[in-house]
Amino acid sequence: MQQSDRREFGQLVKDVMAYYRQDTSTFVLNVWWNACHPFELEQIQAAMQRHMTDPEHGQFAPKVADMARL
Repeated sequence: MQQSDRREFGQLVKDVMAYYRQDTSTFVLNVWWNACHPFELEQIQAAMQRHMTDPEHGQFAPKVADMARL
């Protein structure tokens, strides 16, 4: 991702975490950004969607490792 994607990426993480009723502090958003910025935004969006609809893993909020796995 490019720095210009950071705002949209942050909103994506906030929206997904809100679905799971999880914290999205600045620290959490920075952890996500630092781990995911090598990927394209579209890849992260697709991975989030796959995670959320996975019957086994989608019961729980995604972790950065879930994005790397997907």
